[in-house]
Amino acid sequence: MRDLTCIYYTSNREKPEFEARIQKTLLESLGDTQLISVSHKPMDFGKNICIGEKVPSSHNLYRQLQVGAIEAKTKYVCTGEADNLYPKEYFEFLPDNDRMIYKVGNIYILWALSNKVKQFYRKRESESAIVVGRDYLIETIDKQLKGKERWGEKGDYEGIITPHLSNFGDCSIFHNAIPVITFKTDNNLHRKSPYDRSSGRTVVPYWGTCYSLIRKYLCE
Repeated sequence: MRDLTCIYYTSNREKPEFEARIQKTLLESLGDTQLISVSHKPMDFGKNICIGEKVPSSHNLYRQLQVGAIEAKTKYVCTGEADNLYPKEYFEFLPDNDRMIYKVGNIYILWALSNKVKQFYRKRESESAIVVGRDYLIETIDKQLKGKERWGEKGDYEGIITPHLSNFGDCSIFHNAIPVITFKTDNNLHRKSPYDRSSGRTVVPYWGTCYSLIRKYLCE
């Protein structure tokens, strides 16, 4: 087994059929990477930790990551979101520094919101695709949420979502040939996201067209 655990975190607010297709693709990409899921509702997906239904918020998202990291037994962990597609190479990367947050540098948003133009755009790095030392992630989130309640209410500490974990820990970029895809759906926690407006396209390498992915995963 690789010395890496994927922490899949979800508030279980996406359509179940969509999230099930995301999970199927994740399992196909994982290889021998271990899997822990941290969810608001019970799930049969890897080793599941159900925290109970909370208000979806940035604060609670980070707490879920922390819960998963504490449970992990590997030196490194990586993140897996309930609306992201990850290529196999994402799980093949292992850092040589366990006190650095390694962020994927090749991410595309697929805008799949109702009544919006369907297109891919380059997205900045985020906590949805990072590989990091387990202990360092726990420490970084502790620093980030120092003095805060364990679980937040809606709107609590939303300012921490920008600039993600990079304000609290040392970061580096690793480049992957096949991009990570993050769907922007009507059920996302954040319906807005920074992106490069000049980068719009309908096709990305490996994944194909935006229309085919929307049909495959959202059946629209």
